[in-house]
Amino acid sequence: MAAEPDSGKQEDPDRNQTVYVTTDENGNTEKIIVSNHLNNRDGKDQLIDYSTLTDIENVKGDEEYTQDGDKLTWKADGSDIYYQGVSNEELPVSVTYSYKLDGKDVTADELAGKSGTVTIRVDYKNNNKVTEKVEGAKDQEVYTPFAMLTGMIFDSDSVSNIKVTNGKVVSDGSRSVVIGYGFPGLDESLKLENYEDLKDIDLPTYIEVTLDTDSFKMENSMTVATTGVFSELGLDDVKDLDDLKDKLSDLKDATDKLVDGSSDLKDGASDLSDGAGQLYDGTKDLKDGTSQLADGASQLSDGASQLSDGASQLSSGASTLKNGTASLASGASDLSSGANQVNAGAGSVNSGASQLASGAAQTNQGAGQLKDGASQLAAGASKTNDGAGQLKTGADQLAAGAS
Repeated sequence: MAAEPDSGKQEDPDRNQTVYVTTDENGNTEKIIVSNHLNNRDGKDQLIDYSTLTDIENVKGDEEYTQDGDKLTWKADGSDIYYQGVSNEELPVSVTYSYKLDGKDVTADELAGKSGTVTIRVDYKNNNKVTEKVEGAKDQEVYTPFAMLTGMIFDSDSVSNIKVTNGKVVSDGSRSVVIGYGFPGLDESLKLENYEDLKDIDLPTYIEVTLDTDSFKMENSMTVATTGVFSELGLDDVKDLDDLKDKLSDLKDATDKLVDGSSDLKDGASDLSDGAGQLYDGTKDLKDGTSQLADGASQLSDGASQLSDGASQLSSGASTLKNGTASLASGASDLSSGANQVNAGAGSVNSGASQLASGAAQTNQGAGQLKDGASQLAAGASKTNDGAGQLKTGADQLAAGAS
């Protein structure tokens, strides 16, 4: 799960924070990793931040820091700082998974590989309640508003008839992606049941997925939590119930756009992953061909035969590398398209969609690095071909001398 908790006390930098939570199949927390980006807009030599994280490390640079209690002083030298660490604090929101097979409760372990009708329920709980002062009334306890977005991936060959409450199902033929959302605590804070005109507003606190399967397996699941969506809605400007109803309708529309954008981003990421795998295969074949050419040089007596084998494998590796690079470019293009749609949704939604766009940008950076690696491999292949030509010339000269 990724979340955007309150960034806490800061002195100098703008900070973007994402919390990554690994859980077991029931949603129980196993590890919490917090990633912070300190934006050095003014190019300062030092950036000061406050953190209770442990095992802090710089993940994008070699800038160092000193620590005094919770105070971190980074030697930025004008650069942004990207660091992460481990947190032991309670999460502001929690997620719980429960499962049924043909209507009967089962554990995730019992469900694996089974056939039948499967129901997966994801419940969201808001753990962050605060006391707010209300003018002309008693202080009230309200929940910090969170929007939750959960995605699941299934193999389309083993599942069918997928349905989800409060969400959408998208399939690309080989994989089916389920995306759903909820707003834990918001209904209680707004007390909608006290207003007749607002009773038809649905603010779900869970999603439920049903599907048929002949061998159940869920490839992956991820949940994002954000508070940014509510600041974008401008709830402070609400003057009456009609305004509130309009704002809550805007909230649902904006969340639907985020769901649509997330689906397109998944398609691009999947293509990029496939292209990267093919690029790796091409690299391995190229390495094998180069190794055999080296053996031919050390044993010139039978080098002509080994040179032929090595050149054949080198050609195969270069072909595979070309295919991998083409697929990678296609994946990057699809990813860019998906990221643009996420950004369009985020313009009226939240900083959570901005993080999806940021993640897409980081993935594009990774694609660029793979492309650079491919260029270096191509250059190496060219040098190897030059060596092959020199070996052939040497072999011809030996043959001429022998005759």
